[in-house]
Amino acid sequence: MGRLLITSGGYLDGQRGEDLDERIEEFSANKKVLIITNATATGSNTKGVPVIKQNFEKISELVNCIHLTEENVQQIHDYDVLYFTGGDMAPLAEIVTEKIKDELLNFMSNKGCVIGESAGSIIFGENFKWYYDVKKGTKPKYDVELPSYNGFGFIDYNLYPHYNKADEQQKKRINDYECESVDVVVKMKDGDWFEEVF
Repeated sequence: MGRLLITSGGYLDGQRGEDLDERIEEFSANKKVLIITNATATGSNTKGVPVIKQNFEKISELVNCIHLTEENVQQIHDYDVLYFTGGDMAPLAEIVTEKIKDELLNFMSNKGCVIGESAGSIIFGENFKWYYDVKKGTKPKYDVELPSYNGFGFIDYNLYPHYNKADEQQKKRINDYECESVDVVVKMKDGDWFEEVF
């Protein structure tokens, strides 16, 4: 069975949790890890990538980084673990295609593990337009209209990462969204995770 680990802070220093570290290390120790860096393409979280890579290099057999595309997606099958970094949702949305979705499902059906961090977790939901709505005005990247807000659809809940860092105004906007839409938002703190089996 393959696994999808949905996390808020992932394996990034300052956002990690001891129990989550243990779970990530169970999947990654002495394995081949591929870090998917698309979420950093616009400059978000670029400083986090070398830190995450160093953390994996301490425990894993091989660690590489890649910007995932339809042209190179076959490379994922040379690894045991895929790690989707956090950062910006916009470049992640560009890789939500049937071909990449099918390859990810195939990867997990062959006992591969996929780990998402922040934006790299949100992208596994059905649609993240609600996230842009509640984050609008907080950073310029959330004020941009995207061509699509579709995610991979591997999870059926709305995820809000780093809830422990949200201010009162942000918490109110999330609460208002839940009241108006009747959609539940899963509020994740750094160090939290959910595990899905494929």
